[in-house]
Amino acid sequence: MSWRSKRQLSYIGLLILIGLGVMAMIIVPKLTVEPTCYDGKRNGDEQGTDCGGACVLYCEGQYNPVVINWARYFPLGNSLYNVVVYGENRNLDAFTVGMNYEINIYDDSNILLKSITGTTHIMPNGEFAILHSNVDLSGKTPKRVVFSELGQTKWYKMDIDRSAIPLVRDRNAQVNDWNGIPSAEATLINESYVDSVPMDVIILLFDKDGNAIQASKTFVDSIAAQTSKKIYFSWRNPLSAQPTVIKVLELPNYYQN
Repeated sequence: MSWRSKRQLSYIGLLILIGLGVMAMIIVPKLTVEPTCYDGKRNGDEQGTDCGGACVLYCEGQYNPVVINWARYFPLGNSLYNVVVYGENRNLDAFTVGMNYEINIYDDSNILLKSITGTTHIMPNGEFAILHSNVDLSGKTPKRVVFSELGQTKWYKMDIDRSAIPLVRDRNAQVNDWNGIPSAEATLINESYVDSVPMDVIILLFDKDGNAIQASKTFVDSIAAQTSKKIYFSWRNPLSAQPTVIKVLELPNYYQN
């Protein structure tokens, strides 16, 4: 082999080495990239695709489904109703900000009178309620209410320092003039050292036998730390019985945008 041929081979070999080096610089980082909880792959310590392990998203089967205690309607007069779903999230740290649902209202012949869809958030470890007010059934008489979850709800681990979550409690809840033009009031107290987020507040009224007889909802702006706020509810018609148990459910969303 001539000297010239040897030099050409050297050049070709050098070009091949340079090409391999460039390819390595492109390919190796892709092969060694750190796994994340958003890469669409099951990697790292994940127990499913982008869920479980260090990821905030729970995999299916790692949380308990919510318990629906009841779904009911309450007459307001003039063919209008409050429609309420009352349940519990018994997971200590699992929450959702996007449960899609459907509420169907049927008459005594099992004919569908109204279908309501919506989305709700549910915070960890507590009771919750969904209330649709002034539902018009056009003179038809309802018999039962059925609640259904739509699709697969995503549940997440609470990653907020619990000491930073405002503790809001209700005090002195009472109902006035239950057999006339009824109203209710309660005092919300923020016992923590951080301001609360805005929230819906739902009141549920029960008779002496534990039967729910009416409900209402109001919206509350942020309650400053170590302060209280009075809230009010009202109805247009007398209640069906004297309320003996009052539940006030604060429904904050700590993960709202």
